[in-house]
Amino acid sequence: MGNEGTDLQLLVLSALWHDVGKIAQKAGQRLGNEYENLKNFCCPSFQGYPSHIHVLHSGQFVWEHFKTLDNAGKNIENLVLYHHRPENFPSLERKKLCKILTLSDWLSSGERSESEEQETVSSRAPLISIFSRISFPGQGGNSPQENQKNLQPQKPEEYFPLMPLGSGDVFPTPKQEEALNFNSYPELYQALNEDARKLKKDNLDDLITQSYFLIMKYGFFVPSASWKTKPDVTLFGHSQTTAAIATCILKEGISEEEVDLVKNAILQGKGGEDSTLVEPRFLLIGGDISGIQDFIYSITSEGALKSLRGRSFYLQLLTEALAKSLLRELDLPITNLLTCAGGHFFILAPQKGTEEKLEKVKRDFNSVLIKAHRGKLSAVIATCPISWKDFIKAPGPSPKVGEGSVASGFVEAWGKVGLRLGIGKRRKYRELLSSERQFIFGPIDEGGTKKVCQLCGEEIEEGEKCSLCQSFEELSRDLSRDFLIEKPIAPTPDLRPSSWQEVLNALGWEYRFSNSPQGNSFLINDTDFVSRKCPGFKFLGKYVPAVEGRIITLDEMAQKATGLKRWGVLRGDVDHLGRIFRDGLGEEKTISRLNTLSSLLSYFFSFYVEKLIKNDFPDSGYLVYSGGDDLLVLGAWDKLPELALKIREKFTKFTSSSCTISCGLTISPSDKFPLYRAAEEAGEMEDRSKSQGRNRITFLEETMTWDQFKEIRNLTEEILSLIKSSGEDKQVRSLLRILQAGYEEKYQLEKGIIPLERIWRFVYSLKRFGERYFQNAERENKLMDLRNKFICGYSMKPHLNVAARWAEFLTRKERKYA
Repeated sequence: MGNEGTDLQLLVLSALWHDVGKIAQKAGQRLGNEYENLKNFCCPSFQGYPSHIHVLHSGQFVWEHFKTLDNAGKNIENLVLYHHRPENFPSLERKKLCKILTLSDWLSSGERSESEEQETVSSRAPLISIFSRISFPGQGGNSPQENQKNLQPQKPEEYFPLMPLGSGDVFPTPKQEEALNFNSYPELYQALNEDARKLKKDNLDDLITQSYFLIMKYGFFVPSASWKTKPDVTLFGHSQTTAAIATCILKEGISEEEVDLVKNAILQGKGGEDSTLVEPRFLLIGGDISGIQDFIYSITSEGALKSLRGRSFYLQLLTEALAKSLLRELDLPITNLLTCAGGHFFILAPQKGTEEKLEKVKRDFNSVLIKAHRGKLSAVIATCPISWKDFIKAPGPSPKVGEGSVASGFVEAWGKVGLRLGIGKRRKYRELLSSERQFIFGPIDEGGTKKVCQLCGEEIEEGEKCSLCQSFEELSRDLSRDFLIEKPIAPTPDLRPSSWQEVLNALGWEYRFSNSPQGNSFLINDTDFVSRKCPGFKFLGKYVPAVEGRIITLDEMAQKATGLKRWGVLRGDVDHLGRIFRDGLGEEKTISRLNTLSSLLSYFFSFYVEKLIKNDFPDSGYLVYSGGDDLLVLGAWDKLPELALKIREKFTKFTSSSCTISCGLTISPSDKFPLYRAAEEAGEMEDRSKSQGRNRITFLEETMTWDQFKEIRNLTEEILSLIKSSGEDKQVRSLLRILQAGYEEKYQLEKGIIPLERIWRFVYSLKRFGERYFQNAERENKLMDLRNKFICGYSMKPHLNVAARWAEFLTRKERKYA
């Protein structure tokens, strides 16, 4: 590329680094004289004083690290320096780029922030947790203004500690001083400065990728703005979305005159009154892989764990390959991939000529998938046009998402794309009806007495497993390595692949794992990518328990359980996520806030859940997937309730008690029970938790609030304590039978078999048990205390039968499955 750089490269790099000076300024860095002398040219003036001093620090930082790029470095420096005073840009040739950067900066923030016109000092305030600002409209308001006043509930703000991404546990605190005490701006700046010196600068495209991940590492918990505004948007989120918008404006071919018209319309507060602002100029693209659940779990239990993690991660690679294939086809940088997690992604793209290219990518992608997976998986893509006005924050909650052709705000566009993806999943392979009829309608297999794969059921010529399932087992083993190599290659959509690598090769991507960095290798679950000479890093929930390098089997997992030797499945999903995105931010529904919210959720599920299982449940927690907003974990059944409680506790803390999660937990009835059925049952239990009020867990066929679940867990421990003190198995079974018989009475009453609940029988049985087995007064008092916890008035308390069954399972004596 040389040292000149294309307009797109210069614009993206400038957008990524345009606010890095905010870190330098807060770290107390001094400006050189040459930058001090630029104040009157680069900084807006407020009451006779220069404001936005951070642009000078940004320019100084950029030139220090990019001056070896010669002309490209000087152009990036100037774009950063003058992005608040584009009228003074020293080069007429690239003044349009500076105006685009200015406008993109405004649109990312959702407004022309008048408070920034007064930014004459630098606030060292930490990042406000955007979760602590989530609230929902009350029912009493009639107008948007009244609804805004009635937002419920209003919680105190909390603050994220200042530290690099991935360097420690990051949970918000209510005290600003505690958030800043975790680390300091000088230390953060010093670390950023050292990493920036090591960036690879011989190729501007590579520099864009590394800059993107470096800003993510050091700007993820740094506020973008903190002067007379709520600092709840991350520096990374603002920089990324600024770069994405700027890219679209440039590639859409929008004239400098239109850029000026849009800027003036925004400055004058015309909003929807100006026809220029309502003209669609962007396209929000959503993508999804359909058929994920059936693909992962439609394998038998025996030997399933060897390939299960590989199957799950393969789907993650497919989603990423689809997203990056679109970026490649549209010639967009990584900044335009707004989110890619949980099996779906969103891309911001220019509108001109995009739809036709999307259809080509989808057709080629699905042509490969239908050959490889016989209709089990398909790629789905949906879009929604975006206008200038949609980036500008609007008062009040978003309207209910409908199916109109255009959006009335960025959040509504996000919702529309989600709806259209759902419709697309019911129309899969429509684009292949003429070219791939044989694979769509069949017949595909020969049938008869041919051998089939013992895992997926596909016909095979020899052996016990098909080559694709064998490759998933290899992928599961490879996931233990530290580096993922990603390389674009020429796609070969006409070939029928027989392994996961061949599928991705056919789609135009080469992926492989390594124990050392090799070329385009991303560092996994570690952000020290610059020192390891990598283009970036990836957070992957991939932990699986292993013995001597071998992934444990379901039977081995079950044998680790206390009492009943079974394995179980835990599934969880964030509640009301659509409503949180649509209404939770009130008036502040900007693209940068949406990006911040989405990125934080993805960070928790893809990084923290992995870390929690690896550290606290290393022998019995098999992480099938965790990303986006949901998770699925296999494990010894007795460890999963505690894991569920910890995940809920940490999630509540991470989201400042603004978001909730619902879970379902099931126990496998036998060693031959199909894994897909156990996963389905856990999903059904999760659905019950949501249908009965959300913020709940369903376990042992009972749906409870999390507080009830903790109470039951504690009661189970009391029962176990009594059992332990009694000593004999006969006494143990007798106590458990009494507890379960009490609840059998309750069930008979509910079914109309008996006219009233005979609670006295339960009280009498417990009394007789104590007289017979507990001569010790202390133990007898514990038994009476237990009785009182089971009874409320003249009835057994709801859900506490779970404690009896839980204790029974934990004390059951068996060596292997029945």
